[in-house]
Amino acid sequence: MWRSSTGTNSVGVHNNNWYGLSGSGPDFWWGSTQYFTISGFETASGGSGNSVTTGLGGPSVFNTTAALSFTPGELTTAIAALTAVQSIAGIDSGTSSYGVSLPGARISSLITRFGAGDSPVTLPEYIVLGFALTRYDTTASNALLTRIEPIATTAFQWT
Repeated sequence: MWRSSTGTNSVGVHNNNWYGLSGSGPDFWWGSTQYFTISGFETASGGSGNSVTTGLGGPSVFNTTAALSFTPGELTTAIAALTAVQSIAGIDSGTSSYGVSLPGARISSLITRFGAGDSPVTLPEYIVLGFALTRYDTTASNALLTRIEPIATTAFQWT
């Protein structure tokens, strides 16, 4: 059982990579006992092959895919779609309390990168772009969405 602030839950603890956002040492609970090393946690839980990383920045959580070769017209469409959804109520910018970029911040980042000829490379970026293209709903945005959807679906399949 894994203890969290909401109770205890059954989980697998084999071959996981745990990350401590605060940059302090690891802090694991197994049942009602606290462990400060991954080895102590593994011994108590019966798990193996786990690792822990601490510090700011964190591990790369999402796979990446090769940059798309956007045409100048596709870049213009992508920027227009992203710009259009920035003003939707409820799309927050900045970062969450866990340090994760919120959708508005991802949108701003993509607009800047697309202005420099870049493209999405991670699943969250494809999701934000796909959302923007769907909401923009023009012939050009639908064509770009049709082109990138199979790439994103293939590149980011869950295994």
